[in-house]
Amino acid sequence: MNRPARSRLLVASSAALAIASAALVAGPLDPPDGPITSTYKTLDQVEPRIPITAATTPGDGTAIYKISNSGSYYLTGKIKSVDGRSGIVIAASNVTIDLMGYPMEGQPGSHDAIRTEGTVNNITIRNGTISGWGEDGIDLRQGGAGSGATVENVHVSGCAASGVRVGHNSLVRGCTFTVNGGDGLFTGDSSAVENCVARNNGGRGIAASAIASVRGCSAYNNLGHGIHAESASVVTDCGAFGNQVGISSSGNAAVSNCSAEFNGIGISVGARSVVSACRVAQSAGGATGQGILVGNQSSVLDCTTIANRSHGISAGSHCVIRGNMSNLNGNGGDGAAIHVSGADTRVEGNNCTGSDWGVLVAGAGNYIVRNTCSGNATNWDVAAGNVCYVLSATASGAILGDSGGVGPGTENPHANFTY
Repeated sequence: MNRPARSRLLVASSAALAIASAALVAGPLDPPDGPITSTYKTLDQVEPRIPITAATTPGDGTAIYKISNSGSYYLTGKIKSVDGRSGIVIAASNVTIDLMGYPMEGQPGSHDAIRTEGTVNNITIRNGTISGWGEDGIDLRQGGAGSGATVENVHVSGCAASGVRVGHNSLVRGCTFTVNGGDGLFTGDSSAVENCVARNNGGRGIAASAIASVRGCSAYNNLGHGIHAESASVVTDCGAFGNQVGISSSGNAAVSNCSAEFNGIGISVGARSVVSACRVAQSAGGATGQGILVGNQSSVLDCTTIANRSHGISAGSHCVIRGNMSNLNGNGGDGAAIHVSGADTRVEGNNCTGSDWGVLVAGAGNYIVRNTCSGNATNWDVAAGNVCYVLSATASGAILGDSGGVGPGTENPHANFTY
């Protein structure tokens, strides 16, 4: 084929492809009957929300703004407090407020920044800063124990009462509570608190009611307990520093993978609780200063307690104390690495060193096996009536290579050793 013929063929093929492509993107060639209308949607149609203004949410003698209908609301600018009034009062259930990053600035003589009126449920507050209000920062329990709240990415500071108060079945996450006069956060039953920070509050840092989950939170220098969760709660991956009590529960609790340092008491839980894989150091609260304190029928497993003023681990009756390392307790006071005051407790596989006492057992009927003590002022102080066999281990000479040394002094698998 000659060059002109090939050129005419390429042009024809390109034109055919262009027509086919145009047909693919152009849509149907026969449009429906009727006038052509726009498919554009307004912002209200995409995400219907209501601005919080004097026109849309008019206030009254108790509030600058008042929300009386369910819906999604947002701030258009900062709110400054007025004496004798709250910032926003919510008088309807199923309300979401986006603070849009704007501050709500309070002053003495004002009331709550945001509060409920009557029993309302399912309130969500997010994305903003609240400071300096004369009462609570956010109180979603006022007028009733409202449930189902969500508070996220809100920073509350300098309020005269509590930072945030929510009811049952609530979720609080990504928030900070600092220098408030009462608790940083208070939640109702069956609530979850995630990735929050509570610092320098006049009450407790984080106070959760029963059946709560507290995860990934930090509590610093609060005058009350750093993190307190009532019965049947779970506290995990949390840190507590410089509080009256670092982490506490009334009982039936699980505390795991937490760190507590420089508190009055490190971790204190009631009966039927489990404390596991935690590190507690330098608790120094007056005559107490205990590292880990558990009630009856509790377990302390695989924890580290170091340089606490009193006992590293203290337990009552029917407990299991297993696999822990406890060192240098009685730091500035009198304390044992492990102290058992009751009966029927199993103390097993712990390493106790450098304290006033290694293992101090005041009660009878306890089972004490496979523990090691070294360098304590008194390694073993065990009352009569317990099951406990102690030997001084035999030290070996130098070992280099694949064999050598001597046995510790017995083949009894239940023996305790001083080394």
